[in-house]
Amino acid sequence: MLPRFAVRHPITVTMIMLGIVILGSISVDRLGTDLFPSMYNPQLVVELQSGERSPLEMETRFARQLEGDVRSVSHVVDVHTLCRLGIVQVTVTFAWGTDMDFALLDVQKKIARYETRSDVDRVTLSQYDPQAAPVLIYTMSGASRRDLDEIRRLAENVVKLNLERLDGVARVQVYGGVRREVLVKLDAYRLAAYQISQQNVADAIRQSNADASGGTLDYNNKAYTIKGIGRFGNIDNVGATVVGYKSSGADEDSLNTGNRQSGRVFEPEKIPIYLTDVATVTYTPADRTELVRLGGRDCLALYIYKEAEDNTIRVAKQAEGALDHMALELPILSFQRIYSQADFISNAIGEVESSAVVGVFLAMLVLYVFLRNVGATLIISMAIPLSILSTFTLMYFQELTLNLMTLGGLALGAGMLVDNAIVVIENIFRRRQIGEDAAEAAILGTAEVGVPIIAATLTTI
Repeated sequence: MLPRFAVRHPITVTMIMLGIVILGSISVDRLGTDLFPSMYNPQLVVELQSGERSPLEMETRFARQLEGDVRSVSHVVDVHTLCRLGIVQVTVTFAWGTDMDFALLDVQKKIARYETRSDVDRVTLSQYDPQAAPVLIYTMSGASRRDLDEIRRLAENVVKLNLERLDGVARVQVYGGVRREVLVKLDAYRLAAYQISQQNVADAIRQSNADASGGTLDYNNKAYTIKGIGRFGNIDNVGATVVGYKSSGADEDSLNTGNRQSGRVFEPEKIPIYLTDVATVTYTPADRTELVRLGGRDCLALYIYKEAEDNTIRVAKQAEGALDHMALELPILSFQRIYSQADFISNAIGEVESSAVVGVFLAMLVLYVFLRNVGATLIISMAIPLSILSTFTLMYFQELTLNLMTLGGLALGAGMLVDNAIVVIENIFRRRQIGEDAAEAAILGTAEVGVPIIAATLTTI
C-alpha cells in the first residue's frame, strides 16, 4: 500500500520530505542540550541558616522540629537532615509521580513560620540535588585585599540574590572573603554602676533585633498585613539598644512633698541606658574559616547550582550574561570563570556529533564499494539525514534534549536504517534483473521485504 502510493505520487512524497526537512531544521535549533537526559527528581531541599550555632544546637533548636513539619506533607517517603555550623539542610524525598509544583507549595506553607523567627537568619526552599556538582564556578575580587569585606557583602546582598532570581538557578553559594561582625565589648565597671548583668544586655540585644507581627488590618474590602521592622540595619542601631533604665536623680520624697495635699504621687523619671553607655560597639573581622585564592591573591568563589530538571547550557548562559552585566554596573568587581559544566557538555556532545557525521560518510563509502552504484548509494544516504531530521521534530514535541543518550540512540538508529535500506535496494535490484520495470520492481520489491524488516526493527527496539 505505502510503496505503491510513494511510486504513484512522487510530488506528494517530495513535499512530505521537504516538510520533514523544514520542521527538523527548525526543531534542532530549539532543542536543549545537556550531558544526560533530564531525570525526574522528586526531592526538595530546605535550608535554614542561624548565625554561627554549633551543629548540635542546630539539631536540637531547629532540625527536629523542621523534620516533623515536613514529614506531615502528603506523599513524603523520606527525610534526610544534615546539620553544619549555622546551617540545617533537610532533603525531602517524595513518592514517584508526585506533582512537585504542589509539593513545593505544601512545604512552603509548613516552613513559612520559621521566616518570622528572630533566631533565624534565612530559610530557602529549592528543588536541586545537594550532591550535584555546580554548573558554574566563578571567582570574584576587588581592587585590593582591603576591599574583601565590602566584596563579600556585595556578593551576598547583590550578586547572589540577582543570580538566584534567574530561571533555572537553584542556589548560589559564596565562599571566601572576609565577613564583618559586630563586637560588643562590655565595660564591667559601668555594668556594676548601673546594676546591669551581661545576661540583661544579651537579652536586650536579642529582643531588639527582631521583627514583630502586627496582625492584619481590614480596610475597604482589603486585608493588609502589618509587620514591625525591628532588625538592626547598621551599627548605630545596635548601639542605640536600650539595656536598662535609671532614675533621673531627683529624690523621690522631694518630688512627692509638694503633692501630698492633692493626693498625687509622682514616680521619678526613668532615663534609658543605651548599649553605648556600658559598652564599646565596633565592627571587627570574623574568624576566617574559608580561604579562596587565585594567582596568589585573596578572592571569593561563587558556586552556581541549577534546578534538577533544567537545561545546563541554558542556565550557564543566563548566569554568565547576568555576571557580565553586573561587572559593567559595578566596576569595582572583577569576575573570572574557573569551571563551566556547559563547556564540558558542549565538547562531549560535539564529539558524539562528529562521530555520527563521520560514521555516515564511512557508511556511504562502504555502500559504494559494495554496490558499485552511485544512485543506490545516494538514495540510502539521503534516508539517513531525513530520518534524523524527523526524529528531531518528535524530540522537540516530546521535550527531549540532545544528550549522550539520545545522540547515541540516533547513531545506532542510523546504522539500523542503513541495514534495512540495503536489504530493500538489493531486493529491488533482483526484481529488475528478472525483467520487471523500475516502478513495478520498486513497489513489489519493497512490499516483499517490508513486513520482515519492520518486525526485525521492532524486535531490536
